[in-house]
Amino acid sequence: MNKHISLHKILFFCFTGLVSVPAIVLVIWLERSVVNSSIEGVKDKHLVLAQSISLAISRYVRDVESIFNYVRGEYESGETPHGKLGLFADTRIRYIVRMDREFTIDRRTVRDGDVPFSRLPANMRNALSDTLAAARKQIGTPILSPAVFNQKRSPSIYFITAETDGGFTIAEIGTGYLVELQKGIKFGNGGHAAIVDGLGHVLAHPIQSWRDSIRDISAIEPVKKMIAGGSGVLVFDSPAANKTMIAGYLTEPKTGWGIMVPQPYQELIAEARRNLTGEIVIIVIATLLASIASWWLSRQLVAPIQRIADAARGYQQSRSMVSVPEIETPMPQEIRVLAQAYNSLIESAGEQQRELEIRVEQRTADLRGEVAERKRIEQKLREQQAQLAHFPRLGTMGEMATGFAHELNQPLSAICAYIDGSINRLRESAGASDDIIQALEKASEQAQRAGMVIRRIRDFVQDKEREFDEIDLNETVRDAAGLLENEAQLGTVAIDLNLSSSDLVVYADFVQIQQVILNLGRNAIDSMLSIPAESRKVVIQTYVSDDGSVNVTVQDSGSGLDQEVIDHIFDPFFTTKPEGLGMGLAICKSIAEVHGGRIWHRPLDGNGSIFGLTLPKEIQLRDA
Repeated sequence: MNKHISLHKILFFCFTGLVSVPAIVLVIWLERSVVNSSIEGVKDKHLVLAQSISLAISRYVRDVESIFNYVRGEYESGETPHGKLGLFADTRIRYIVRMDREFTIDRRTVRDGDVPFSRLPANMRNALSDTLAAARKQIGTPILSPAVFNQKRSPSIYFITAETDGGFTIAEIGTGYLVELQKGIKFGNGGHAAIVDGLGHVLAHPIQSWRDSIRDISAIEPVKKMIAGGSGVLVFDSPAANKTMIAGYLTEPKTGWGIMVPQPYQELIAEARRNLTGEIVIIVIATLLASIASWWLSRQLVAPIQRIADAARGYQQSRSMVSVPEIETPMPQEIRVLAQAYNSLIESAGEQQRELEIRVEQRTADLRGEVAERKRIEQKLREQQAQLAHFPRLGTMGEMATGFAHELNQPLSAICAYIDGSINRLRESAGASDDIIQALEKASEQAQRAGMVIRRIRDFVQDKEREFDEIDLNETVRDAAGLLENEAQLGTVAIDLNLSSSDLVVYADFVQIQQVILNLGRNAIDSMLSIPAESRKVVIQTYVSDDGSVNVTVQDSGSGLDQEVIDHIFDPFFTTKPEGLGMGLAICKSIAEVHGGRIWHRPLDGNGSIFGLTLPKEIQLRDA
């Protein structure tokens, strides 16, 4: 058995290794890069979810505090506010009582049944001792307690205010709203939300036993940071899931409660690796092709040496005067020297004339073979070069695709600059077409508007100061309709404007109001794509209500909405579109509230819906 490995195989393995090792390193680097990118993405997705929950909690606590202060005021005036019991149910308030300095109930307002005691029990006074002490230091100011058990062992939180006469006003609130808010956040196979109070006690959590026992999870690392008022993204070991989790967390400033949105770390890693599959396939294919090329190249390098070995073997066996042809293709110098030495040996053997005739005859035949071989090799080289030329283009396109996602603002600025420069040059030149100038001006406006929309949406999410000014609501609707025109034409949808005869001048943020109208218009167009084209019609109307409020309505002739959809249509992350994020109408609702107005929906008797934006009656009107 031959134990020696051929030079051809040695060269092949060396060339393949030179290609494979960098490819493996590249795959490892790509995997780490994708994982790191996925972890960075958690900062955006998980923290946005936590911020949304924080905003909902802030509004909820503000509503409860408003009801609490209202009932306190009624108690002070000697009234019993039974008319607010409906709000008690909405906010999970069980009761509000007025106690004297001995904690004996003097006045009470109860949602269902009665207060289970006439004097605050000692165990509850002990549980609420810190909150009672804090209330005494800030007389007249509502103080929110941590989570404690009530007399029925139900998790509860309390608003407590110390009164000037030494007594207290106390409200008991259930945690049901917080639990419902937490249950609404689910994603992936284990992504969820959790809410804890300022001491790290569970207010809302997927594990019911933890909720029912007000479990203390302050030892968990992200909870420690939330108690300290921190926010960010952290990888930690979860005792609930018994696995490593990655979580976005923050602290709600008014209550000091912590909101955490964790996800299994391995789930994130698995998703990142799935996203890497395409790149790995390309690298594997490239490596295989490179291996094929290295096999061919090593064979070409070994072929001259093999010919020398075959000639020497033939001379040894038959003493035939066979010389090695001159190597025309680029080869290492050592191979050339070896061939020349062998040919010199052949030339010195035998008769000079016969050797010369044999050499001439062999040389002629060899030249023909070399020409044919060279053509064959050149053809193969051209084919291989054509194949290899495809890979740099693939790499270049990958780099372009990666850079494009991070360079959006620079092309917008360049577009504006080039368009403005073109407009100036056209105006300076004689015979410039007004139509071209107007078209360029519109293009510049839309590019500037694109940058403005990006900036203003970012400012809106970051709760920065809005840019309010007097705007013509009718003109705002006309501009929005113009922006919707292309989408409407693509969807074969007719847009009709029914605008108020008076100029509706309002003090508002133009970009945000226009974004609301555009969002409602696009939703209306999308809702009609499943009905016959001749029935597709959007009507945008402006008018003033009897109470002086200003309205913009968008009416479609689609198939309408189910009641289940209507109940949640303005909720964050609720969507009926497969590709939607569920934030469009929620953002519109927030914009309306910032302007002191509201957004609403009304189904039509037949098919279709009406969405409306109502701004308050303090809006100034100016006759046309």
